[in-house]
Amino acid sequence: MIMSKFMEEQHAIDFLVFCVLGNTDDPLVACIDRAYRDMASHTLQLKNKNDENKYALRYEASKKIKEWINNLKIFSSQEEFNNDHKKICEALQEIYKGSIKSENADTITIGQAQKWANMALKYLCVLNALGKLKDNKLKDMLENNYKFFHIPIDRYIIKALKMPNIFWSKIEEYNNYLKYQTSKEITENKLDWENTKWIEQAKIVESDGYRKYCKSQDENI
Repeated sequence: MIMSKFMEEQHAIDFLVFCVLGNTDDPLVACIDRAYRDMASHTLQLKNKNDENKYALRYEASKKIKEWINNLKIFSSQEEFNNDHKKICEALQEIYKGSIKSENADTITIGQAQKWANMALKYLCVLNALGKLKDNKLKDMLENNYKFFHIPIDRYIIKALKMPNIFWSKIEEYNNYLKYQTSKEITENKLDWENTKWIEQAKIVESDGYRKYCKSQDENI
């Protein structure tokens, strides 16, 4: 038996994909579940925090996103996609209506809904780029609509867009949310631009955190 000199590229990719998305036997479910964690971490506050209620809401909303993605057609314009995207955000808000612990709202915000839907699509695009999708209909939809997909808005992207520094999870109006998608700072395909800028901003934050850590260690010596 001939042993490879080093780890094969595909084994490395499989490991990294599993670390981020977990089991991708059903890639749509895996991407929606991971996108939920991106949205919910530190932002989702439910009135009823018991697991049964939490998972029932999550399941119903995940099912709605899966249905939405499976039914996405190939769009002919950005406006057409925007209108469809608004509907899924509002559908998610309807599912969580009356469930949120907040002084200002009784459901999730547009900021939270967009993060869930947009990250699910982004993760699917990543899997497709890595050759991990087998569903030709899904692949065709992603590739033809890629130019219309929205940037997931978070604190890194708000900073990269040089927009007012607000919490992404506090964006309440869909028209205000759309302003982030049409910024003049975006100079190429939206998701390609977002991927580069997100990593740039994340490195800045990571470096700043490391400098603070080093300073604290120096002060404790």
